Amino acid sequence: MSDVTPIPKPAKRTKDKDFSKKVLAVSPRCVVCGMPATQAHHLKKRSHGGDDLVANGVGLDTLHHKMVEENQIRLTVNDLRPDNVEYLETQGLRWKFE
Repeated sequence: MSDVTPIPKPAKRTKDKDFSKKVLAVSPRCVVCGMPATQAHHLKKRSHGGDDLVANGVGLDTLHHKMVEENQIRLTVNDLRPDNVEYLETQGLRWKFE
């Protein structure tokens, strides 16, 4: 008999093929510039355990989504709520949304 404890499987994660459509319905404007949002961005990446939940997404236009994905700008959020983006950071500058 072995004393090795098996590693538990992770809880089933939420995958939603309509994630983008749902996020854009509640976040129709780019959270960076206010232009119409064309893409949904995961606040917590799926590769880091984030799910396809509306609360884990924000709307971005194509340019700002690319910039976030390439780490040119960073969004800081409170409680992973799309309506609660607190800071935008880029090139050493930081803006607070109020």
